[in-house]
Amino acid sequence: MNNKKEEICILVVSDVHGDSFQFDNIKQISKMNTIHYDYIFYLGDFDSLHQEEQNNPAIVKESIDIISQMLLLLETICPNVYYIGGNHDPGVLFSEKAPSLGKSSKNIHKSYIVIENDLIIAGIGGSTPAIQSDITISPYHNFKIDNYDHIIWNGYPYSNSINKEEVSYMKSDSIYEKDLTELSNKIKSECSSHKIIFLSHSGPFTSHTSNRVKNDKLIYSGSISLNKFINEHSKDILMSLHGHTHLSVGMSKVGNVSVVNPGSLRKGDYCEIKLKRDSKLKWLIKQITFKKIIN
Repeated sequence: MNNKKEEICILVVSDVHGDSFQFDNIKQISKMNTIHYDYIFYLGDFDSLHQEEQNNPAIVKESIDIISQMLLLLETICPNVYYIGGNHDPGVLFSEKAPSLGKSSKNIHKSYIVIENDLIIAGIGGSTPAIQSDITISPYHNFKIDNYDHIIWNGYPYSNSINKEEVSYMKSDSIYEKDLTELSNKIKSECSSHKIIFLSHSGPFTSHTSNRVKNDKLIYSGSISLNKFINEHSKDILMSLHGHTHLSVGMSKVGNVSVVNPGSLRKGDYCEIKLKRDSKLKWLIKQITFKKIIN
């Protein structure tokens, strides 16, 4: 923690979704990099595990080895790496007994860390189920949902059932909300005066960075509870960062809070964020730059 910094630069990456052959894009960032990063945030989906694999001991061991290698590689760019798991990562990343991976990297699922004297990062990994509207997209769509249980893919670990046909979006999201509330209460009791950078794998429900169009229908891959959380804590949250929705790279707003999706590093997408202090020493967003590796 450094009380004297007036600016910080953050590398934000997500969704490598791969094995050792997918390390190339991390190596490319390292090779091209001429910027000093103070922090790296990784927003989940190191791997591409299916739900039936996420608690298989042999598969989990192999996956953990790969994730460790990725984190060690990121640490060569900057030692201050903070990460959360995604819905395709091993279940152990969401456990209270999650292993320490890399050398200095820290898993912040359901926790927070003070990174500057008045700035914290807090995180929730995993995802809720994704749902598809049965209404054809129009200029007046405006996030209208006719069927909240038209589940097109399940969430993990936030799902009320492992059987997609029995999944309820609302019940699944209520499990996610419980963890958000517990984390929020912990922050309030211990760090109420700090600004928050919130890291999640899936994004807020109404942000276009969490949604995509398929066959003229809108797919919602975010969390309603996260929307509610951001709105309720908008005075405290500096920005909300998420991955998960590969095709919706960019920036949006929930209320007055900036929401950023760096995209999938597997596809070469990532972003850099620069923060600075204003004349009153409050943190502000100075610049957000979206970048792409062209292979």
